[in-house]
Amino acid sequence: GSKTYNFLIPDSSPEGKYYIYSYVYSRSNQFYGGFNYHSAHESFIVGSFQSISIVTNFSNTGTYYDSILVHIGDVIEINGTSNVTSNLQHYIEIYKRGLLFSVPLEIINNKFSYLLPVIPEYAPDFTIIIYTISDSGKLYETFLTVHIEYIYSLNLSTDKEIYEPGDLITLTITPPENTTSVVALSFIDSAVLDVEPEDDSELAYFTERSYSTYISSGSSWGFGFSAESYWWFGFGRLSGGIYYLEINEPVPYFEDYYALTVEDFGRTDLKSDSFSFDELISNFETKVRKNISESANWMPKLIISEPMEINFQLPDNIGEWTIRAVVNNIFEGSNGFILWGDVVTKQIKTFLPFFIEFEIAEPVFQDDILSVKGYIYNYIGTDVKATVAISAPELIILNKDVQELYVPDGFVSEVEFSVYCIKPFSQNITLLIATETGGIKYSDAKQLTVYIKPNGIEIVNRTIGFLNATDGSLLLNYTIDPLAIYHRETLALYTDLMDISIDSWQSLIGYPYGCIEQTISKVLPTALIYNYLNQTGQLTNNLEQEMTLMILEGLSRIYNFQHSDGGWGWWRDDASKILMTSIVISALNQIKRVGFQINSYKLDKGIDYLIAHQHPNGAWDFQEYSSNTLEATAFILKALISSNNITSQMNTTINKAIGEFTSLWNAGDMQSTYGASLFYIATSGNIYENITLNNALIQYIKDNKEAEENTIFWESDTNSIWYWRKLGNKVEITSYATWALALDDYINNYALIQKAVRFLLKQRNRWGWGSTADTSAAIAALTAINGIMTGGGIIDFNGTISVTVNNHISPQYLLNITEFNNHPNEILLNLYDLITENTNTINITLDGFGKIWYIFESVQILRSSPKIDVPEIIEVSKNEQFYFHVEFSMIDERMPLVDTTLSLLNVPQNFFDPAANYTIFNPIIVNGSKLYFPLIAPNIEGDYFLEGVSILGYIQYNDTSSNPSRFQPFQRTIGPTIIRVGAQSQSLFPLIEPVNDSVSGQQIISLIKEISKQNFLISGELINITLKITNNGESRQFYVVEDEQPTGTVFVLDSVEILGNYNDTEVTYNIDSSGIHFFFPILTTGFTEIRYQIQVENIKNAYSGQCNIWGMYDDIFVSGKSIVLENIPRKYFANDLVYQDLLQPSILNASVKQSLKTPNIELQINIQATDNNIINKIRVVFSQNSGWRAQTLYSLKEQDNFSIVITDLKNINSIVALFIEVSDIYGNTATMILMPVRIIAYELIPYLIVGVIVGFSLGIASLSSILYKKLEKKKKK
Repeated sequence: GSKTYNFLIPDSSPEGKYYIYSYVYSRSNQFYGGFNYHSAHESFIVGSFQSISIVTNFSNTGTYYDSILVHIGDVIEINGTSNVTSNLQHYIEIYKRGLLFSVPLEIINNKFSYLLPVIPEYAPDFTIIIYTISDSGKLYETFLTVHIEYIYSLNLSTDKEIYEPGDLITLTITPPENTTSVVALSFIDSAVLDVEPEDDSELAYFTERSYSTYISSGSSWGFGFSAESYWWFGFGRLSGGIYYLEINEPVPYFEDYYALTVEDFGRTDLKSDSFSFDELISNFETKVRKNISESANWMPKLIISEPMEINFQLPDNIGEWTIRAVVNNIFEGSNGFILWGDVVTKQIKTFLPFFIEFEIAEPVFQDDILSVKGYIYNYIGTDVKATVAISAPELIILNKDVQELYVPDGFVSEVEFSVYCIKPFSQNITLLIATETGGIKYSDAKQLTVYIKPNGIEIVNRTIGFLNATDGSLLLNYTIDPLAIYHRETLALYTDLMDISIDSWQSLIGYPYGCIEQTISKVLPTALIYNYLNQTGQLTNNLEQEMTLMILEGLSRIYNFQHSDGGWGWWRDDASKILMTSIVISALNQIKRVGFQINSYKLDKGIDYLIAHQHPNGAWDFQEYSSNTLEATAFILKALISSNNITSQMNTTINKAIGEFTSLWNAGDMQSTYGASLFYIATSGNIYENITLNNALIQYIKDNKEAEENTIFWESDTNSIWYWRKLGNKVEITSYATWALALDDYINNYALIQKAVRFLLKQRNRWGWGSTADTSAAIAALTAINGIMTGGGIIDFNGTISVTVNNHISPQYLLNITEFNNHPNEILLNLYDLITENTNTINITLDGFGKIWYIFESVQILRSSPKIDVPEIIEVSKNEQFYFHVEFSMIDERMPLVDTTLSLLNVPQNFFDPAANYTIFNPIIVNGSKLYFPLIAPNIEGDYFLEGVSILGYIQYNDTSSNPSRFQPFQRTIGPTIIRVGAQSQSLFPLIEPVNDSVSGQQIISLIKEISKQNFLISGELINITLKITNNGESRQFYVVEDEQPTGTVFVLDSVEILGNYNDTEVTYNIDSSGIHFFFPILTTGFTEIRYQIQVENIKNAYSGQCNIWGMYDDIFVSGKSIVLENIPRKYFANDLVYQDLLQPSILNASVKQSLKTPNIELQINIQATDNNIINKIRVVFSQNSGWRAQTLYSLKEQDNFSIVITDLKNINSIVALFIEVSDIYGNTATMILMPVRIIAYELIPYLIVGVIVGFSLGIASLSSILYKKLEKKKKK
């Protein structure tokens, strides 16, 4: 639609030309990634129009931002006019990475001229600006961009243009006239990376910058690309991949060629004796393409002065590769020295005439049934019958692992396999194709490694503490759980305090979320760690480069998040917050002290924002984040006083704040350790220090400590009237309190500091501390304490350390730690290879003086696999009531099945007991549990089949002493069972089962996940996801809800709805490969509902993924239970063997009829097919004289008869060739080849193509059509 806007031009508006801009943008969708921006503008003139315009002797247009092309030695004649009324002079300026020179112009009768010689120093680009300021104060200017053309350039050449995957390539780089050049070389898969157009500005040549790339959402082959986007689509064809019949090629002819209804053409099904995968590999001597990479052979710095050859092996991708060289040098030419640079690209191609491609949807979870679709490309020059095989050694293929397909020349056929991911971790999946034609064998195989996330419960334990040399040794006992499917053990030994705090520093410098608080909590620890590693000589060149980039990227992100008012909020486009701004200012000042350059303009603007929001009494408050103004004031004082350059305005602000803090402290009701510690750190040892007040603060800190075993800590007073959302929790408060004690008197406070440090170190986990704020505070405090320590450090050892596992005859690790020996302060020992099943012992022995700190960490993933027994045969008498029993065993007492639903499947009507319930919900099932379903036998003897029983539940780990409660989804179908009705009976009677209560209890926060549809899911269908959150406590700050994406689905953008009391806060979300993450600044009390949609691509059987909610500042983590999305079941026989469907569908009949209901050419294909499981897909592949196309029909109903109408036919005399593929739900495919049909054109029927979308070449084109239509329907709603 449209909208009209009216606005008033103020009288104070300067005269001149005004522009009105409008814009709209759209974000990426599941077909195309990226960002689309559309804009339009109009202009109007207020008062008289004044301007400056120029023309040159190089054919410029005189428009704003004009450009010209010149050569070195040329003279640019600039002639211009200006009607600007001004008492000031007009200036001409030359800019090239800054101002080169500026001279005034002489204006005569509103005209001016200037001669500008083009010299080498201007190359390759510079800008001319002519400007003045009018009497009204308006700036008038015009620009002219000048590009200096080069005759010099780097030359890239290769020994071939087209290679086979994995070939050895010879690349020759030739610099111009053999001048010394610095070259950066990259090698990129063009099908995956769409490189931005090269920037011809001098900035691209002569400043260091990373060339950004646009990563598309489609892979090399798959959704979102047309067939024509693949360069090999038309390889060897006359036109765009459309193959025309030769003139003399025989054409099938029907005598009655006007009879357009031709039924039962006859058929030839593909049938042959298939080889196994290994036999195919051997017989065809097939090379498996394993090295699949998006990039290869990065060479960031080459210095050459003559032609240089580089030989390297190509990856195994098929497609186009872009070789790109960025080159710089100083070239001495006839016109002097030229600072020269260029970006040169060259494309090469890798190709096979017959190959297969496939991708694997991620993420993949253990127990998923994965759809693996392969696409077979045939450019041999003739139609072929192909054999396709799959290999996945550790997984189970549920359909035929070798299939036969008909692949026309110049066409892409598809094949599907259902893979049961029964084993976790890295698994290899290989698809192979093979054919033989004309006595030549063609084959190809591609292997991908997929990471399968384990479906189990992760248990993490850390044993930590001090070990004194006087104690001699320490014995640790450790047991591998019999249910563990994975375990990892490490022992870290520390002889330096700081190294403990940055244990596994790589995990401390990266958090996955992009708000400003998370960004700060990434950048600040990185800068502090960088400084420490640098001071201790541990900063290698690689580390320095890596960490510097991390810090600079973080600073850039912080700058970009700053708002126009100078403050920062959570995000780039929300409202500024005093709390967030003070966090940023404090962090920037700390990073500046480490030695990194900080943008002073950004820093000053942020400080100005804080000053502007100070209350007249000198205090600050943190709006909805905290009600304690004393803590807020102390927090901001720490940020401001840490500045290197305190202005007079800042000094006034600081003094006012100190006065108000003192008043609030003396008033007493807002006193807290958090506020006292921050104020002490801020003012200690500088001009703002008040010794009397600071002594009182230190005493308050000492008086309010809490003891726990051999540690001390501080936390907020929950009884305080100001407790509501007070800032800081145990770790953050303890960090600042310990820092303050160290500043006060390290030696006299040593006993307290040591116990507090011990507490902090015990709270440390693999990723840092409990929250991002805790991690930043702990590292900052421990860094400061490490610098304050004088003599007698908290950790210091001189001697030898031996580590012996399982009483080995000699220590497996013997470490010499002496002051004369250059040794690392952190030693991480991997014990995995030394640990055995069951019980282990780890002995740490010290021989020397002092003490060390140790951390023994173990990770085990426990997986329970309950055994479920159902009878294979039940013998009963006629008309007898009997019981179908389900018995559970091999259930560990710690891991029962909870909230389990059992359902009998497809119970025959003549067995129904009217009083029975054939779906049972049981809150808890333990080892030995039995459940019974009553049935009544019919009065006719014989064997009857009961399909089986479906079990869906969750395995819960009940030992929550040190690990939050987690769930392992469990789903299985068991059957069938034969019920033999005869003369004798087994006389089965149920046992009395105990009544068990549900394990679910009342929680402060609960999370439930609901899915609108769980089975019979068709490609392109939309599914509604609902996450229901109940908060039974107070409103809570900074919560994250994360939901994993089920395998075989895509997230639908702009489908998110947040329901609840969130009018006053902004809930944002982020999408990455792991799923969707929602950020709640405030999680309100009561009910919250998150709704969004996913779209089905291809689902066999997948858990819906783990859903969690957790507090960034609270020790709360709640998991929601996963739901199963099912098209085929995880089916087991009663003897515990996995069900496999190894039968192809049967095509009983097929016919083709000309539709007489329309004047257009339409063929109706009627197909009768059957299968032991559901027919899932019918695909008709057809060609009218040339160019193969396909139309696909999906069905998940129990049906045998199908009809497809082909409408995309031209009204011309032609031959239509057809074949039919019928696939069942498991992926087994049967093919029927039909005889060609001759169509004679009606003379009076105009050429018309009717609107059914048919894929041009790719077999997935109809799927794309469904996806598109589904989205259109949603938009219309």
